[in-house]
Amino acid sequence: MSNPTPSGKDNESGRVRVARLWLLLAIITVVGIPFVAVLWETLNEILSGHIRPGRLAIAAPLLLVFLGILIAAGRALSRFENSST
Repeated sequence: MSNPTPSGKDNESGRVRVARLWLLLAIITVVGIPFVAVLWETLNEILSGHIRPGRLAIAAPLLLVFLGILIAAGRALSRFENSST
C-alpha cells in the first residue's frame, strides 16, 4: 500500500483553514470580552441588591445575542474539526 503524499494545494488549504480558525477565535475574543464585561457587571449588581431596570433592559437582549454568538462559534469550530479529519 502506498500512502499518498500531501500535495502543495492540500497543504495550502490546511493553512487557510487554520488561519480562518485563528481569525474566528480572535473575533470571538474581541467581540466577547465586552459582552462578558457588561453581563458580569449586571449580575454583580443584581446579586448585591441594586436592581436597575434600565440595566436589565440592556442585559437581557445582550445575553441572547451573546448566546447566539457562542452557538454560531461552536458550530463553526465543530465544522472545522469535522473537516480536518
